Amino acid sequence: MIWIALTIAFMILTILRYHKKEKALTKPLASAGFLATAVHFGAFDGAYGIAVFSALCASFVGDVLLIRKTKLLFMLGLFAFALAHIGFIVAFSLHEPVNITLASAIIATLATAVAATYVIPNVSEHVWMVAAYIVIISVMLGMAYTTPVPLVWAGASLFYLSDIFVARNAFIKKEDINHRIGLPVYYLAQLCLACSVGI
Repeated sequence: MIWIALTIAFMILTILRYHKKEKALTKPLASAGFLATAVHFGAFDGAYGIAVFSALCASFVGDVLLIRKTKLLFMLGLFAFALAHIGFIVAFSLHEPVNITLASAIIATLATAVAATYVIPNVSEHVWMVAAYIVIISVMLGMAYTTPVPLVWAGASLFYLSDIFVARNAFIKKEDINHRIGLPVYYLAQLCLACSVGI
């Protein structure tokens, strides 16, 4: 499908030109691709699709904000992605049939514990915002597993993993490997979630 192919193509260009000014063009285009993918699969045909599309729009805003490397834009980007995860939580709660299990609660709790243990000790300021973000994304991951859709499980799990790489780059160690692995994982996550509106 053309929109998926374009997303992947611009994502590859973003990785190749990550430290160049061209990223300001290629990254938004890659992110626009997952919005177009969701529309292609019928994002506006029901409440679930609309909620997913809204979350993807918040992700798009976050992607744009994180292009420039400033503390203010990073925190605004963090807020945008927190809204995206809340949007996905709402979307997953709308998906039928919903099967809330002890397993999903355990997943959310363990995800929170792992991320907090790995990230929080390295955060020097705005600790409460980072901690709140970790809780939100962990709840999103747990909620994904209340749906019967493997594509949603994959998308949420990959999104969580991509955020680990973002946190590693921001708070632990800046390395090219963070975006070389994190960006493909992130865009694959968004494409999975975008395609899930068609199921």
